[in-house]
Amino acid sequence: MRSPQNPPPPAPPSEVIITSIETAGSDVKIYWSAPSGSKCYVQAATPKNLSVNAPFEDIAGPILITPESTITNYLDPGAITNFDARYYRIRVESQPVPRE
Repeated sequence: MRSPQNPPPPAPPSEVIITSIETAGSDVKIYWSAPSGSKCYVQAATPKNLSVNAPFEDIAGPILITPESTITNYLDPGAITNFDARYYRIRVESQPVPRE
């Protein structure tokens, strides 16, 4: 039994969650968590593109999520100066295989 001073490690994430977005100068940095074994792609869209059928485009990836690090990030260089507004999401191509 674990004592309150020695809690168990947190469980790995079961879904993709954007945990924070930061700006630094003209760059935008996106942090997210995802299940181990996921293959992630960062996608972006502009307000102008939201009116078309496929507004989001891959801007980075594949980014493989490993068991050692289920939290990762991507730096979008120049996003603030190159776009009036930009929307982000994470596309997952594959999910981890369940362990038996």
